[in-house]
Amino acid sequence: MKQKTNSSLEEKAQLKQDKIQYKKVKNDLPKISTFKSCVLFIAFLFIAIASVTKTFLTTIIFQSLIDQDFNKFIMWTLIELAIMLSWMIVNYSSRYFLDKECEILKTKMRKFIFKSYSSEAGQKKISKEPGTFKSITIDNVNKYVDGYIKSKYKNLMYFTQVALALAFIVYISWIIGLVAIGLSLMAIFLGAITSSPVSKAQNKYVGQLNHFNNDVSTNIDAHSVFYLNNSTNKIVSFLSEKFRWIEKKYIEFYIKNISYQIPSLFMMIIIQVGVLGIAALLVVKGMMAVSALAAVSFLTGMFTNEMFSLLDGVKDMAKDVKLFHYFVPTIKQQEERRYISNIESIIVKDYNIKFEDKELFKKKFNQQFEQGKRYVIVGDSGSGKSTLINSILGKQKNYDGSIKLNGIDAKEISTKSFTDNVGILNSTPYIFKATLFENITVFDNTIEQQKVKNLLKAIKFNELELNKVIDINSISEGQKQKINFLRVMLRNPQWVISDEGFSNVDKESRENIFNYISKQYKGGVISITHHLNAKEGVIYDSKITF
Repeated sequence: MKQKTNSSLEEKAQLKQDKIQYKKVKNDLPKISTFKSCVLFIAFLFIAIASVTKTFLTTIIFQSLIDQDFNKFIMWTLIELAIMLSWMIVNYSSRYFLDKECEILKTKMRKFIFKSYSSEAGQKKISKEPGTFKSITIDNVNKYVDGYIKSKYKNLMYFTQVALALAFIVYISWIIGLVAIGLSLMAIFLGAITSSPVSKAQNKYVGQLNHFNNDVSTNIDAHSVFYLNNSTNKIVSFLSEKFRWIEKKYIEFYIKNISYQIPSLFMMIIIQVGVLGIAALLVVKGMMAVSALAAVSFLTGMFTNEMFSLLDGVKDMAKDVKLFHYFVPTIKQQEERRYISNIESIIVKDYNIKFEDKELFKKKFNQQFEQGKRYVIVGDSGSGKSTLINSILGKQKNYDGSIKLNGIDAKEISTKSFTDNVGILNSTPYIFKATLFENITVFDNTIEQQKVKNLLKAIKFNELELNKVIDINSISEGQKQKINFLRVMLRNPQWVISDEGFSNVDKESRENIFNYISKQYKGGVISITHHLNAKEGVIYDSKITF
């Protein structure tokens, strides 16, 4: 219990800190322009006014028929048709415009997040968050824009409709108006009392439903596996029972979900029955016209529906606005550690690391790496090669001994020192669905095509066309690694660190790449591999065996 309390206090403290940072920089956040916002607000105000007005006009038309005043009937009918037509045009166009602007805003926010988190402070923030970077850039942006930004405009419309509907009800009869206000306040009070347990129950329901969805997926996957192994008959009866059980659970959850809506439905019924009951009583006593009863019926329905929509919208806004702290631009935060513009040497002294209280190396590791020289580290999987590299790059800090760059402790050096000066070759590089040129330059339009062509020629890479979009489903792993090598060489960094960066490259291409490294690349190289043949080994100045 105490641990939960401490965790809650830490979350509140972090949220408070994020709010302070957010206030400083919120003007930099992408947003819908002021002019477009004003247009949208006016449009949604018009929709609300037109909705209530055409509802009220229906009762006037109804009264003109009772009075057999056909001139008024035609006049008010034409007015209502004009309002309805304009309502349809403004309603659909404004919703389309809002959806379009929100999608543009989502794209801008994602670009903003990618930029703002491309810093040491940003990466640190991501590592602390329980969610993945995907959930920040996709899910939370969607929730923030759809649940908060869109809701602002819709809630304005709901509020206007509620206010106008109530105003018309009061105009018809102030007694009915007071009843509507009183019952609404009672409904809001009851809703506030029941909302918390209902919300918790709904969240639990959603969690259980997701669990059973995963269960269904798992069973379907299992069925495929057993089918491929020619064992379908042995498992089909089990799966049939499982699906029947899940089907029963779905029905149970569906009934529960309906029950969670009962409080809101019950309160809506109370308001409508209460208001219509008083209105009917006034008609019986001759205090209100029969035609006004129809108006009260229409307006009360609109009043209650839009009021509960408004309450739900406000709750959604209050919930989704908390997502703002994902958009705090950490790029503005100062780097706390030292920056090195030229990494001349990397000295590893008495290095070792423990996993589950067991040291990874039998002997402490000592090595000096100098810029301009080439080193290869050979060892089996799990021998500690990648762990050492991660320690050098500052990703792994819980080690014994010291790692110094230019005589400065690696733990004190900023991540930017590595990103600016070191090129990383990994075994599984990412390839965009874009042209070969765009993949190699990573969309840097300032790079001339001839420079890329020269690199392609140097390693004899001619399998793909430079300006043709790559089919990411058919490209081989070896081709991906060659593209990644070209990306790094285009930057010409001070150091290249390869962690099985050529593991899938064919023999001829490997020879071309190693020939390029030995003759044209002048920086330092640290290469990790589990196997080194004699022909490739000659390019290295030092071989380190783990």
